[in-house]
Amino acid sequence: MRSSYEDVAQKFQTAQTGGTLPDIVVFSDVWWFRYYMQDSIIPLTNALKAANVDTSDYRDGLFADYQYKGSQWAVPWARSTPLFYYNKSHWAAAGLPDRVPATWDEFAQWAPKLKDANSSAQHVYEHPALADYAGWTLQNILWGYGGGWSAKGSFDVTCDSEASVKALQYVKDSVYQGKWAGVASSAGTDDLAAGACSATLGSTGSLVGVQKAAAGKFEVGVGNLPGGPSVTTPVCPTGGAGVGIPKKVPAANQLAAAKFIGFLTNPKNTVAFSQQTGYMPVRKSADTSELLAKNPLIETAIKQLDVTRTQDYARVFLPGADQEMAKSVAQIVTQNADVASTMKSLRSTLEGIYNGQVKSKTS
Repeated sequence: MRSSYEDVAQKFQTAQTGGTLPDIVVFSDVWWFRYYMQDSIIPLTNALKAANVDTSDYRDGLFADYQYKGSQWAVPWARSTPLFYYNKSHWAAAGLPDRVPATWDEFAQWAPKLKDANSSAQHVYEHPALADYAGWTLQNILWGYGGGWSAKGSFDVTCDSEASVKALQYVKDSVYQGKWAGVASSAGTDDLAAGACSATLGSTGSLVGVQKAAAGKFEVGVGNLPGGPSVTTPVCPTGGAGVGIPKKVPAANQLAAAKFIGFLTNPKNTVAFSQQTGYMPVRKSADTSELLAKNPLIETAIKQLDVTRTQDYARVFLPGADQEMAKSVAQIVTQNADVASTMKSLRSTLEGIYNGQVKSKTS
């Protein structure tokens, strides 16, 4: 049975109150900081050193995602970025160049051509399912417009800034004014594979599955995320999960866990994991030649790691913020709500979370 990140988090929470703690826990990007605030996980530097794990070999950006106040709290494992997925047959029918749009404005210019040339598709583009991806993928558009859920490297909430409102107005207009975009009910990549849309954003972890589902129907294209009118790079967030160690397990178990983490994420295993899933190889020394020979599209995902940006604190460090962002975006793109007032309300909610749950533990 496959568990979601939320299932794993709930089991870990339950174990801390009376169950049997595991020696290693999978931490999603929006959960690990809660464990830091609860003082329920250990800083890993000493444990990894004792286990002879070469931490300098981890990809710098992915490794840095788990650092706070000078300590390392997890190690990257099932890591991903969003990719721009597109149907090459639909692109060809519209007479478009075989590449992703450089900017979202360029894509808005392409959209009518795609719509006219591929009438069987329900939408030209599908915004990813809001419950799982709104807070994550929309950072790309927010950053491209010079905005964000919060200021870079800060808890200063900026979702209602002029730049952020303009970015989300673009998203709303793609649905209601241009009428070329929709919202995926579950997985936009599944709809792409079925021919229901011409393009979407999805995790690199979906790559292998999308290719298998589309096999025999059309060739899948992928590329780096488009930029915006203010910022063209880096506008791609990282995502996915890392692994860490609970504080309340015995010291001997912590050392064994650190050794296993080193094994789980070693150069050979990270390549094998990537080959099966599409997640990123997390080691610099990983030999990806065989991987790329079997699936050249993975190279695009790997290269995009060089132009990623650490996620906004408001999304990954504020408990429950991801769900609040999804609710607010849903009001905008499914209920035609006013962008500025909706974002003002979201800012109030996010600042309430920070002041009530985070401020005292980070100041």
